[in-house]
Amino acid sequence: MNKKFIYLIIFFISIFLLKNLNAEDEIIKGKAKVVNSDYIKIDKQTIILFGVEAMERPQKCYINNELWPCWESGVRKLEEIVDLGETICFVKGKAKMNRVFAICETQNIELNKELIRSGLALARIKQSDLYIDDQRYAKENNLGIWRGKFIEPWKWRMQNFIPDDP
Repeated sequence: MNKKFIYLIIFFISIFLLKNLNAEDEIIKGKAKVVNSDYIKIDKQTIILFGVEAMERPQKCYINNELWPCWESGVRKLEEIVDLGETICFVKGKAKMNRVFAICETQNIELNKELIRSGLALARIKQSDLYIDDQRYAKENNLGIWRGKFIEPWKWRMQNFIPDDP
């Protein structure tokens, strides 16, 4: 075989492999620190929980017409789980500012699912339909935010002129 032909084949194989290697093959693990109601950090990597839309810090939620700390409740739930041990995150995609979207678990408890199923976050349906049944479960059982009144985080951000993040 001619050398140019071999180099051409190697070139095309390399392009194929580079296109098929993506963020979804990445696994991040270690001791997680809760950064926000749907963000954690392992080492220096900020991880946004894939498919999760949690309340914003200044956002107000009410149960029986009394102020209820929905953001803090979500943060505490995440802290309770990640404090159980090592967290493993399966990267699903890249986000702005060197962050990643991932599905994470600690001691076989999936953080993303647990937040939504306990009513402390909503399913980010524009990203995935993976957690719709968990959201339905929380709503039907009046768990977390579903016990009272709240504004969906994306609507709250629009009303408060906060850019849609991430």
